[in-house]
Amino acid sequence: MPPINKYRCSRCGFSFPEGWGGYFYVEVDEETLRKRYSELEAQLVDLQDALEKVGNAIAKIQKMLSEYVKSVEDQFHNAVFPNLQIYLQQIQRLYMERVYDEASLGNFKPYLESLLSATDVKGKFFLSLRNSLKEIENNFISWLRMNERYIQERVSLFKRQISELKEIEKRIKADGVQALRIKCPHPGEHGMVEQVLGRVSSEVAKSKTGFNSYVICLDCLYQFEADLRDERVNEWRFWYGFPSFAEAFRGKPQMKDERKCPKCGSLNVKTTFEMIGKKCPKCKEGIVEEIETGVMA
Repeated sequence: MPPINKYRCSRCGFSFPEGWGGYFYVEVDEETLRKRYSELEAQLVDLQDALEKVGNAIAKIQKMLSEYVKSVEDQFHNAVFPNLQIYLQQIQRLYMERVYDEASLGNFKPYLESLLSATDVKGKFFLSLRNSLKEIENNFISWLRMNERYIQERVSLFKRQISELKEIEKRIKADGVQALRIKCPHPGEHGMVEQVLGRVSSEVAKSKTGFNSYVICLDCLYQFEADLRDERVNEWRFWYGFPSFAEAFRGKPQMKDERKCPKCGSLNVKTTFEMIGKKCPKCKEGIVEEIETGVMA
């Protein structure tokens, strides 16, 4: 993982941006943003439609299973309670007639035992059926709720992405530029690229991405960012593939930006990594040092 180190003069403290000499970026213009808006808004409509369907399905299934459970309970009452009613009537008759002799109770005992046994079997069957229906309801509704939460998260994500893209569009207009390079934080660089560009081919993605180095003009000390693909001392540039090792060491890599100060026009510019171990461009006495912080991106 890239280290977040510091770079400064050993004498005067003149410093460069901390990090690993630059950052991976994705370049976007207004046309690309508008296209991406349309894609996200269309997906958002589909997600909201799916969310509504899941909500309707939950309500429908709850109602249907509730009716099934009630039907089972009704059948349970209709099958068991009439027999229990007969049992109660027999007890009442015996009580009213004051028949307590053993012969009468003996005749009634087998009937009572068979009645209770049948009642118990029917009761267990219907209770088991009702519990099974409730278990099906709980499991199926839980699955639907899980899908509902997932869709809600996607809806929130797409809304946030649309909001972030609109902020990028505001920056483009405020800066008066045709395109803007968006810093992609590590380790989510490729996720950021997909968020901005959508799902595009690897060729399109490569043409819209790069590695901006932190650069200083040795004449006017102006610090800026540029994708200087002839920089060979920053291993992270090769790690991101701008340029590839083959491009860098088997020929001259195709430049993305010119080695030129945007402020004074000087060609005497160097990247942060190219300044490590060199004399400070400000005091001309100290040495630019790389200070390891132990912090990783």
